[in-house]
Amino acid sequence: MDEDSLAVELLSTLKTLTKKLYVVIVILVILLFVTNIAWLYAWNLPSEDQTSTQSYEVESNDNGNAVYNEEGGVNINGKN
Repeated sequence: MDEDSLAVELLSTLKTLTKKLYVVIVILVILLFVTNIAWLYAWNLPSEDQTSTQSYEVESNDNGNAVYNEEGGVNINGKN
């Protein structure tokens, strides 16, 4: 009879321990998702070092191709 009560006691202890570990695992998985979302949010914040693109209207004298390049010059028909 003592063996049966020991087995029942061990099973009940194992059952409560399993429930506690399951709760801990669920909390850890939730925390993993929360931290991943926080990192994604932090990476997508605008930085202060942004460069803005500006558009300019540049016309060539002979109505050819006039392209304003990034160095501040104007290329007309592929020539500076």
